[in-house]
Amino acid sequence: MKTQVQIKREAEAYLKRTGLKRYELADLARVGRQTVYDLLADRRRLFLDTLLKIDGVINRVK
Repeated sequence: MKTQVQIKREAEAYLKRTGLKRYELADLARVGRQTVYDLLADRRRLFLDTLLKIDGVINRVK
């Protein structure tokens, strides 16, 4: 099982790779997980599990 630090590092790396800002991702997360996946998959062909991990990090940060 990953630690919170590892998940946070993955989330930061994800934000760097995609060029998204943290607030943009948080706004998208509020729209709903499936919609977030649809929107971001067009940009980077992401896997759903990565989005769910990031969604979990955002929820912990709130």
